[in-house]
Amino acid sequence: MTMKKRYQAITSVPALLAGILLTLSLSGCLSDGSELIPEENNVSRPNGVFVGPGVRPTYAWNVGPIASLTVVRLTNPSVPVWGFSVFTGDLIPSPVNHGDNIPNGSQAVGGTEPTLTPGVQYRVLIERRSEGKTFTAFFTPPDGTNNASPAQLSSSAVSAHALSVTGADGSSNGGGPLVKNVPGLQNVVAITAGGAHSLAVTAEGTLWSWGANGSGQLGDAGTADSAVPVQVRGLSGVIAVAAGDRHSLALTADGTMWAWGENSNSQLGDGTTINRNTPVRVALMGKVTAIAAGKLHSMALAEDGTVWSWGDNTQGQLGDGTTASAADPVHVTRP
Repeated sequence: MTMKKRYQAITSVPALLAGILLTLSLSGCLSDGSELIPEENNVSRPNGVFVGPGVRPTYAWNVGPIASLTVVRLTNPSVPVWGFSVFTGDLIPSPVNHGDNIPNGSQAVGGTEPTLTPGVQYRVLIERRSEGKTFTAFFTPPDGTNNASPAQLSSSAVSAHALSVTGADGSSNGGGPLVKNVPGLQNVVAITAGGAHSLAVTAEGTLWSWGANGSGQLGDAGTADSAVPVQVRGLSGVIAVAAGDRHSLALTADGTMWAWGENSNSQLGDGTTINRNTPVRVALMGKVTAIAAGKLHSMALAEDGTVWSWGDNTQGQLGDGTTASAADPVHVTRP
């Protein structure tokens, strides 16, 4: 590939500032009878799913009716502990309370924890199936029995949110933080989230990760899950990051692309199917300007404007006109 255009990173998020809180405007009731009080003049909150306080929290979203909601433990993300899915009939509007009867027209998913366990890390995922969009939040119910205490979240959300919660006795949490800064991270400029792991790039070019690590997707040379950020080994000058279900990608300032984690479908682009717990260089010629990851495949935009893909291709997601998976990058072609 002949590279002529100047390099430009397009996936950084300079607006992510530590300590900034937005106010979440919701209406509804918590499972203990507390009321979510709407806040006025709130015109710029990001789309997503939001978690109320307590061990039977309220789940609310601002993306319209949804087709499914699933809650899992981060230590066992393949087994739902509560949720529902709509196969026919009307979609479900916001909000719903954890452990309540599932909405009419839906089918229960999981159900082993109608009341969550304090101190355990959970993930809630909602899906708008017609558009193929999903939204995720990670949270930990607070210790103790005070349901008016806000949940503590470790999330890849761009902004932090707050709830004004008023109980039946008139007490209030004063709009305490629902999403808190991930401990130990400062000057973050880019973020991403995979199936059950998260990554963040700092202004200094270092890359940090946390969450599930069974396939080495945290890149810390191990396979142990981590509830706090760990630094990805061997990378500096990182300017962009992407994550698949269990693999991770990074782009450095010199235009090279790196991958690590699960490689069962050759989604790391190193010509093998060997999982990696530290970054390996993707076999691409020339400089890369943007990166992306699907569940089991990866993509790169080259400086000359060409697009490359590799990994799982059972549904034609590589865009090369075939359904043959690729261990090395293939050129995305037009009809």
